[in-house]
Amino acid sequence: MGDTGPDSGTPIADQLAEVQERLRAAEAALAEAERNLEAVRDTRVDESDLVAALAAFDPVWDELFPREKERFVKLLLESIEIGAAAEEMRLNFRPSGIRTLAAEVAAGESDLDADAEGGEPLSAEG
Repeated sequence: MGDTGPDSGTPIADQLAEVQERLRAAEAALAEAERNLEAVRDTRVDESDLVAALAAFDPVWDELFPREKERFVKLLLESIEIGAAAEEMRLNFRPSGIRTLAAEVAAGESDLDADAEGGEPLSAEG
């Protein structure tokens, strides 16, 4: 009888190698899906945080310079879609916009801080 091990070049060995390769590919796809799921979980905004932020929004907005307002909007919004009848508007938010803004404010990197120190506001990221 001939060698029937996985390295023998027989049809069974070839099938086993193919199954193992498919298993490796499936495991890699699963790992990628888990990373994507974790990224999505990280971009979720807690409702209570959003309510608190929006409650304090108007007084802050009134104090911002036009350039700061522009940067704020660009940071939070990915796109704005206006319906054909111009009576409908859809705002598409950047998934990590709020978190990025909060991190900048916490780190003291906001436009307000730069202006208060007499420096130039940060450039808007598009």
